[in-house]
Amino acid sequence: MNLQRLRPPNPHDYLPEVPSLEVRSGSIDGEGLLDPAHRGDSPQGGVSPHVAWAEGPEGTESYAVSMFDIDAPTPGGIHHWVVVDIPKDVRELAVGSLSTGTTMLNDLGTAEYVGAAPPPGDWEHRYLITVWALGKETLDLAPGTPASLTAFHLTVGSLARGTLVAVV
Repeated sequence: MNLQRLRPPNPHDYLPEVPSLEVRSGSIDGEGLLDPAHRGDSPQGGVSPHVAWAEGPEGTESYAVSMFDIDAPTPGGIHHWVVVDIPKDVRELAVGSLSTGTTMLNDLGTAEYVGAAPPPGDWEHRYLITVWALGKETLDLAPGTPASLTAFHLTVGSLARGTLVAVV
């Protein structure tokens, strides 16, 4: 399989500007490497990473967290994880968190976290782990809403956003 292509730019560079939100993760080491437990080829099949964030700006009513592979060999990357409707008093998702917020469809067609898994022989992939501070308590999206449409709602409803880049 030939995967030669241009390296895609960071799509967040093209989103509307909003204030920055501080984000941190115990699942990413000092060099930006994602812990192997969060990979699709891990013995557990990949569990969602730890993500923590600072309080959003005034007017924040909820948060969302997403993980997006910008280097996937597709025209628009791949959403591996999208969680919305996280209550405004929550500032952290633990490793493997399944009970906070609503997990939406990812681009692989399931409402769960899918571990990072670049194709064999491809270059190192960058995964954007983003926390979105939103001005609504709920996005009121149907369970089958595609990840890209959910991402649209995150973009237009965002009061602040913070992103970590993890590599695999």
